[in-house]
Amino acid sequence: MNTSELQVRLASMNVRRGHYSLDGSLQPDAIILLSHYTGWDVFYFDERGGENERKTFRSESEACQYIFELFVDARATALKFGLNR
Repeated sequence: MNTSELQVRLASMNVRRGHYSLDGSLQPDAIILLSHYTGWDVFYFDERGGENERKTFRSESEACQYIFELFVDARATALKFGLNR
């Protein structure tokens, strides 16, 4: 999966665009995908500018799959506890 495919999948799950950034732009309270010369980083960028739970992947596909699974898990948790996401 690449970033274009991930964006389509997230849209089909009704994940708001403000909950993630796939182009490396830092928007607060979002999951960020950042590419660099040694790989791909995924982290949560909090409202105070902190980078939390950073994970590094060797491929775009691995990073995108990880992000997709984060949102699938979040949706399952929201449904389990009756929360709106």
